[in-house]
Amino acid sequence: MKLKELQDAMIAAMKAKDKFRKDAISALVSAVKKKGIDNGCRDNIPDEMANEAILKEIKSVKEQIDTCPADRTELLEEYKKRYEIMSEFAPKMLSAEEVKAILEEKFTDVLATKNKGQIMKAVMGELKGKADGKVINQVVAELTKYVRCIISDFEIHHQTASGRSPKAVFVPTSPVASLFSAFHEPQLC
Repeated sequence: MKLKELQDAMIAAMKAKDKFRKDAISALVSAVKKKGIDNGCRDNIPDEMANEAILKEIKSVKEQIDTCPADRTELLEEYKKRYEIMSEFAPKMLSAEEVKAILEEKFTDVLATKNKGQIMKAVMGELKGKADGKVINQVVAELTKYVRCIISDFEIHHQTASGRSPKAVFVPTSPVASLFSAFHEPQLC
């Protein structure tokens, strides 16, 4: 369906004699077809696969915009125009609130670990192509921030217990940490 939509837009651009628009859409059609051939589904390319190819092309154009020298204004304008045309065909991305809701609903067990690397690894499989990676990273950072704030309010003291290797003990250094430690025993790591 997505490939047909792209091809129809390309034909419309050809009929309107808009060469620049046709070329930009043609690049998307080529990327989608290549992705389909690479994955062995030449004729019936799923929309999800087409969206991945479109997002990859958009990302490469965005990188061209970012790396283009400022004094090359003609080239920069060309890249921006191509980016705008390609963005018309990009799938709708999830907002930060939607990402947060999905994380809290489906990934509560992984969020409980508060390990950002593990969370990102688990989440990206589900949300890749549906949400911007930067948005996902910001939401995960926000969800793990509370624990980091509490931990930063503790000092780590090393204790050696009768000839054993040193153990770390968290000692409160702020009023918030003192309140927290009133309800929890210091943890040996």
